[in-house]
Amino acid sequence: MTSKKRVLIKVSGASIKAKNPNSIFNFDIVKKLCSQIKQLNAKYNIGIVVGGGNIWRGKMDSEHCLKRADADYIGMLSTIANSFVFKDILESLGVKVSLFSALPVGFLTKPITSENIEKSFSKNQVCLFAGGTGHPYFTTDTGCAIRAIDMQADMILMGKDLVDGVFTADPLKNKNAKFIANTTFFDVYKRKLQVMDLSALTLCEENNIDIYVFNILGNNSIVKVLQKKCKFTHIHK
Repeated sequence: MTSKKRVLIKVSGASIKAKNPNSIFNFDIVKKLCSQIKQLNAKYNIGIVVGGGNIWRGKMDSEHCLKRADADYIGMLSTIANSFVFKDILESLGVKVSLFSALPVGFLTKPITSENIEKSFSKNQVCLFAGGTGHPYFTTDTGCAIRAIDMQADMILMGKDLVDGVFTADPLKNKNAKFIANTTFFDVYKRKLQVMDLSALTLCEENNIDIYVFNILGNNSIVKVLQKKCKFTHIHK
């Protein structure tokens, strides 16, 4: 029996933010994403990292006189809240889920260990990884790379909102920015392309984890990027 490929999906918190200022979540988007994950779960072992940008932005710490470490912990708690939303919606669709957190949350989440991850995959469960790295001063990108290593992922699907992949400049600010369909880690470093932070990129390169950057808000985009049927950027050695 052929073993399943292992895929870590990074969902930006901004992509699930409600347009209504009185609400935090766009539940229609979350449900569509969860529906795709259900479809893929039979073929792949899936891990998910959800950002917290819909609830908390790091730049708020200086704006409101918060200590950097405390602001980072608020961000980690935001990812836990988002992960619970995904957990409940996935379970409502009949998908089995294990919720892990690098930041201990009592009996509500499981500790992140290789043994716990393997047990979850053996039961055909989706693994939700919350709490970032569990430490301040690290980005969700770094947490994402570490979880990909923990679950021995073959690839990371780096879901973005509003952009289809990696460009030579920010396409939302520079109309002359050119799309890059295929590139190497070395080229990303050399050209200082905006993909993820340097420590996260280095971890992915050292552990041979390819990265696919795509627009997570595109129609059925998670499924399509795995089928190579949508626009994306492939980053590899």
